[in-house]
Amino acid sequence: DVPTTEDTEKFVLTIENSDEEEVYKETTDKMAAGPHYFYICLKASVDAPNAGEGTYKTAAFEAGTYSYTVSGANAGTVLEGTFTVTASK
Repeated sequence: DVPTTEDTEKFVLTIENSDEEEVYKETTDKMAAGPHYFYICLKASVDAPNAGEGTYKTAAFEAGTYSYTVSGANAGTVLEGTFTVTASK
């Protein structure tokens, strides 16, 4: 079941590369049901890191196709999909 406005839980964004290796993971604080978003910088660096953990916390994403899921312990998977990063020109 999707949590009600009275329920709160932490949600996890997980990103995997095309080899199904986890390359990034970010966990929220507890949140109530409703619209939320994650902001990921595809050109992260040591000086401008992403908030989560993994390969792309402090490195730019390599060109390729990635899959992502957003899930909560109680809500289960609430969003999933893929995205493609192309080489910079």
